[in-house]
Amino acid sequence: MKKILFVVFILFVFGCTNQTNPSNNSKVQQNTSVSLANFVQVGDTVSVDYVGTLNNGSVFDTSIKEVAQEAGFALRDKYEPMTFVVGQGKLIKAFENGVIGMKVGEEKNIHILAKDAYGEVNPENIIQVPLSDINAEGIVVGSELQTQDGFQGVVTSIENETATIDFNHPLAGKDLNFKIILRKLVKN
Repeated sequence: MKKILFVVFILFVFGCTNQTNPSNNSKVQQNTSVSLANFVQVGDTVSVDYVGTLNNGSVFDTSIKEVAQEAGFALRDKYEPMTFVVGQGKLIKAFENGVIGMKVGEEKNIHILAKDAYGEVNPENIIQVPLSDINAEGIVVGSELQTQDGFQGVVTSIENETATIDFNHPLAGKDLNFKIILRKLVKN
C-alpha cells in the first residue's frame, strides 16, 4: 500500500511540474528570441580579432599587434579587428561559418582543412621558365614574381638556367587554424 501511495504521489508531483501553462510558453519563446539577438547569424556585421596558425603552430596572419611582433612579422601600419558581413562570401567560407553562433567576447578555435581553405596544391600552377624569358636580374629562390596579367608566384628552384615558379596561393595545401575573438556584433 505504501508503494502505491508513493507512486501516486510521484505521478502527481511529476504531472504538476510538466503541465503546460500557455502564458509560460510565450514567455519562454520571447526569451529565446531575445537571446538569439546576442548571437551571430548570417547577414550580421561582425568585428573579430584572429590569430591564424598552421598545424606546426607557426603564425601566418593575425589582427593583433603583439602576436605579430612575437611572430617576428614586419609590422603593418595598423592592427584592428577585421569587420565583415557573415555570409557575403568575402572570406573563406569555413571561417565565416565559424563565427555563426558566437556572442561578443567569446573566443573560439576552428580548424579548416586545406581543401576548404585555399585548396590543394595544383601541379598545373607550378611552371618552369627559362631565365632568359624573364627579367632574371637578382632572382633567387624565394623571389616573388608577377606576370603581366597580375598572377603572383614564388621561385622555388633555379637549375640549369631554368626557374621553377609556383603560382599556387602560398597557403594552398595547408590546413589552417584560427583563434577567433568576437569583438563587435551588429544585427542586420
